[in-house]
Amino acid sequence: FFFRGLSMGKGRDKRKDKRQERKGATQAKQEKKLQKKQEKWERQQQKSQEEAAEADDVEALLSVYKHQKKVDASSSIEESDIPPPRVNATLTAHPVNKHELVLFGGEYWSGRHVKVYNDLLMYRVDKDQWRSVSSEYCPAPRSSHQAANYKSCMYIFGGEFTAPSQTSTFHFNDLWAFDFKKMEWHEHPVRNGPSPRSGHRMVTWKKNFLLFGGFHGAKAQVDMTYFNDLWMLQDVEGEALWIPAGYHHYDDVPKPRSGCCLSVYENTMFMFGGYSSERVEGEPHARGICHVDLWLATLPDMKWQKVRTLGIAPSIRSGMSVCADRRRAIFFGGVWDYDDGEKDFHSVFHNDMYSLNLDSKRWFPLQLKTKAAKGKGKGKTLELEDEDAPEPEAASPVPPGRINALLAVLDNKLYLYGGIREEGNKEVTFNDMWALNLNKLDAWQMLYDETRFEWDGVEQQEDDDGEDEDGSSGDEGAVQPKPKSTDEPPRSGHAAPAPVTATDGSASAAAAAEPEGAPEPAISEQEHQMAVAMDMVDRLLLDLEHLGQGGVPTPNPSESLPAFYERSRDFWRGEAREALVEEGLEDTLDDEDVEAMLDGDGFVLAKKRYADVRPILERLETTQTQLQRLQDLVTEGAEGGATGASSSSSGVPSAGPQRTVAQSSGGSAPNEDSDDAEESEESQDD
Repeated sequence: FFFRGLSMGKGRDKRKDKRQERKGATQAKQEKKLQKKQEKWERQQQKSQEEAAEADDVEALLSVYKHQKKVDASSSIEESDIPPPRVNATLTAHPVNKHELVLFGGEYWSGRHVKVYNDLLMYRVDKDQWRSVSSEYCPAPRSSHQAANYKSCMYIFGGEFTAPSQTSTFHFNDLWAFDFKKMEWHEHPVRNGPSPRSGHRMVTWKKNFLLFGGFHGAKAQVDMTYFNDLWMLQDVEGEALWIPAGYHHYDDVPKPRSGCCLSVYENTMFMFGGYSSERVEGEPHARGICHVDLWLATLPDMKWQKVRTLGIAPSIRSGMSVCADRRRAIFFGGVWDYDDGEKDFHSVFHNDMYSLNLDSKRWFPLQLKTKAAKGKGKGKTLELEDEDAPEPEAASPVPPGRINALLAVLDNKLYLYGGIREEGNKEVTFNDMWALNLNKLDAWQMLYDETRFEWDGVEQQEDDDGEDEDGSSGDEGAVQPKPKSTDEPPRSGHAAPAPVTATDGSASAAAAAEPEGAPEPAISEQEHQMAVAMDMVDRLLLDLEHLGQGGVPTPNPSESLPAFYERSRDFWRGEAREALVEEGLEDTLDDEDVEAMLDGDGFVLAKKRYADVRPILERLETTQTQLQRLQDLVTEGAEGGATGASSSSSGVPSAGPQRTVAQSSGGSAPNEDSDDAEESEESQDD
């Protein structure tokens, strides 16, 4: 019986082994079959995407993501090379790992085709290492979206997908979240929220998200609809309910815009700048508006208040980037554009930084603490009599000027990634990473730079009238650069609209409508050019007038840097003292060191102001010279007293603008400028 039982046990074991073998073979067969199906499905999808790409069919390109099912939401992580260049992506701090940054989405314009991404990448700052996260269930490719963190998740909302050759664009209003603990994506079904858009801004406040602005563009990116609605997303872990801010017709609220700077501090949200455009009757292109106003919204009631400019605010620009750092917001870069609406287009790209104290609501230029900025003794900085003297050699490189850089703060370090600028008619997409210690502010550290100055597009040609060859708005056809009107103003290669105007965002800042009447008679080419030049002189004077608000001195035309500093020394020393108080250094230094730093830092502030304003003054002088030449030509070509009649009948003024450069450039003492600026701003608000 013993041997029989032993034999029977062995038989059962053999049958069990055979059943397991058959089960394993069946499972392997099923897995192989599923794998073949998956490969076939992927080939079909790849073929469909290639066909859709050839046809530029946005709906077909996105159909894969619209109909995807959450069968397997798991992700895989693997080491990655440095990501390809991109812009209008999002960069956030890792919500779980304090040593990592998270990059998602973005787009790259090669000059002929647009590539839109939906990859999720993580950068380990302590190891200088990129890792990619792959998942079959994920958001559709997009750019100009927004990302914000809450607990262990990163949430993204909205954005746009552009067809490879830009013939069509799709805007999103979906909400996705990536859980970094579970390492998986999931989509939040929300209703009655913001409309589809891109170029908006979103930040985290306590357990909620705040979203403001953005735009929605038509198929050919010609007519834009800009938004100024404010939303709060509540209960993101539950039902995820969108709550809009209620506006009344009598409320003072910011103008619609995209690409603004948004930051939250305690129970207040701050909003600065942005860009929009509007159609002007009689002009072939939309007119760009560069917003230069600062607003706050109290929370949770979401009521807007306009903030008066204090300190030294950024010069007129758009395309700035912002990042919150404790009780201050840090701003970087941007661009100032000069565009006469005809043939002349000039841009100044910035690589400077500003900080906004969110307690005092005061602006400070954020200067690196180099030897040149500290001063060696009282008055020694005034030995720089030549404004063109060579700069002291920098201890380290600095990021080149750009717009739409991505900023994030980790462990008191500011990280800067990417952005774009122009070199002639070519668009350069940066692929670099920089770091700056915010406690020391001593020097930028370049972590890597893989920027390639490659351009696949065709150099733009202009016809005799200064327009693009096809006379279009520049966003159709492969040879035209892609318009970036989501997060920055249209660039020169992007068929920029008519002159960019700075506005403080108040209702009275809108241009007054022209009275209705009979059609204007035809005017000569010279008279048309005179009207354009006069318009640009007026706009440049408005820019100078804005720069003089808050009592900040502005250099006069042809004024040297030493003369400008001598005239406004007291103001700059006062601002330098405010910066010492802000940093808590005034009480730690003796009187002699304080005086030396006030002179040294004050001169650096004046020099920066001088450099910011000079492009506007030079452009103003050039335009006024051109205007005078045109007026002389019209006068010489006229017979007798017919010149005045011709000018008045054509609607072209025979005299220059009402304002003068001296009135708008802050040539008076700083205190007098402050009073005048306050009265001017109050009258505009009224």
